[in-house]
Amino acid sequence: MQVPHNYGASNFPLGSNENFYETFNWLGNKYLILVLEFVPRNAALAWARSILDDNLDKEVIVVTHSYLYSDNTTVDECDTSDMIGDSNGATQWTSLLGQYPNVSVVLSGHITNKFNAQRSDVAPAGNFVHQIFANWQTWTNGGNGYLRIMQFSPQSNSITVTTYSPYTGLFLSDAGNQFILKWHNDGTSGTGTAAVSGRVRTASYGNNCASIAGATVNIGGLTALTDTSGRFSLALPPGAVSASVGAAGFLTSAQNLTLNDYFPNQVDFFLTPMPPCPQSSTDPSVTICTPANNATVSSPANIVAGSNSSVPIVSLSIWLDGKKVYGTPSALLNTNLTIPSGTHFLTVQAINGANQIANQKITLTVPSAVQASCPPANTDLTVTICSPAPNSVVTSPINILAGTTDSSAPVVNMFVWIDGTKQWTAVGNTLNVSLPMSSGVRRLTVQAKDSLGRYFQSIQYITVQ
Repeated sequence: MQVPHNYGASNFPLGSNENFYETFNWLGNKYLILVLEFVPRNAALAWARSILDDNLDKEVIVVTHSYLYSDNTTVDECDTSDMIGDSNGATQWTSLLGQYPNVSVVLSGHITNKFNAQRSDVAPAGNFVHQIFANWQTWTNGGNGYLRIMQFSPQSNSITVTTYSPYTGLFLSDAGNQFILKWHNDGTSGTGTAAVSGRVRTASYGNNCASIAGATVNIGGLTALTDTSGRFSLALPPGAVSASVGAAGFLTSAQNLTLNDYFPNQVDFFLTPMPPCPQSSTDPSVTICTPANNATVSSPANIVAGSNSSVPIVSLSIWLDGKKVYGTPSALLNTNLTIPSGTHFLTVQAINGANQIANQKITLTVPSAVQASCPPANTDLTVTICSPAPNSVVTSPINILAGTTDSSAPVVNMFVWIDGTKQWTAVGNTLNVSLPMSSGVRRLTVQAKDSLGRYFQSIQYITVQ
C-alpha cells in the first residue's frame, strides 16, 4: 500500500543524505523514519534532537549504520575505535535514543564479527525500544542478498522479523534471524525482578580496554565482584537505583539507573587509573607530577604525568623543545627520557575522545655530565658496584655507579637488571646511570660482557622508599 510521505527538507548537512527523515501516515497513525550517519557527530545528534522535538506526535523508527554490537550490547568505546570523538552506540542511547517516549525501533549494521544481534530496553519514559543488528557482508556473494522483512501489527502489538534471500529463495530460520517482539509497552506487569549484567573495563577508545577483575560493583545496595573477564551479574527489584564500582588502583565510578523487569539491563563501567599525583580540576587538563617546574635533573629523567578528562583520554605525549619525543595511548604517563645537557622546555600533551587538547609545560635543566669514578676490585672478572651501597635505603630514581676488572679482554657492555628484568645497557667498562624503581626491596644486578663473550656480574639488595 502506498502511503503519503514527506521527505525531510532540513537534511543535515543541508542538501546531503547523511542525515534525513521521512514521515507518513498509516491506519490513522503518524510515523517518522529517522536516518543517521555512521557514528553520528555531535552536530548530527543536535539536528536529530531538533527533528524529534518537532515530531513528538509521531512514532519513530531510527536507522543508522553502527549502533548495536555483536554481543547484544550497544557499541561502546572498547568495542571499536571508529570515528573517535563522535557518538558510538552507548552515547547515542544516553544522549538521544533513550530520551524520547516515541522511539520504538533502532536498526543498524556495520559490525562483521557476527551476523545478527538484538536487545530491547525500557526507556525512562516507559516505552519499549527494540534494537536490531544484522549484517551478512562477509558471507558468500557479499551476503547472498539476504533481507530483513519486518511486519508491524498494531492489532497484535507485535513486530514479526524474518530473513529472506531473493537470490537463493531461502529463509534463515534460526532464533537470531526469525523472531517476534512485543511492539509497545501495554502496561502488563513484568517479572518483578530486574536482571542486571555488565562489564568493568579500563576507559580508553579501543586502546588497552582491559577487563578489571575483582572490582566491587554496588547496585541498589547489592554487591558483586567481577570475574576474570570483568563481568558481573545481579538480580534486584526494578526501579531507580544508584550504582557504583571500585577497584584497586582506579578511581571510583558512579551512575544513576532505572532498572526494568521486562528485559535484561545492561550496565557497564569504564574506570580511569588512579593518578600518580593530585590532578588539576580543569576538564580537560594535564598535570606533570615529576619533575617539578625549574628542576635540575639527571638524564635519563623520569617523567610522570596524569590527566583529568570527562571524555576518555586517547593519548598522552611528551614534547621536548617543541618536538614530539614520546607517546602513549593512556591517561597516565611514566617513562624515562634521555635529555641532553642544558635548559629545556618540556610539555606533556593530552588528547581526549572529543579531540580536545590539554597540556602543561615546565622548564628543566640537565647539568653537564660528570663521570664519577668507581675504583674496581683487584679480583679478575669482577664487577664492583660503588653506588648504591649494599642493603642501603634509597629513593627513586637510583644512581647506579659501577666498574669492572678484566685483565685478558676489554669489556664491551654493562647491563643493569632489576629483579631479573634487564633495565639498561651501557657501552664500555664503566656504568653511571639513574633509573626509576618502585618501592620495596629490589635485587640489583650489574652484569658485564667482554670481547671474548664472557659474562660476569655482581648482585646486591637495596630498599627503595
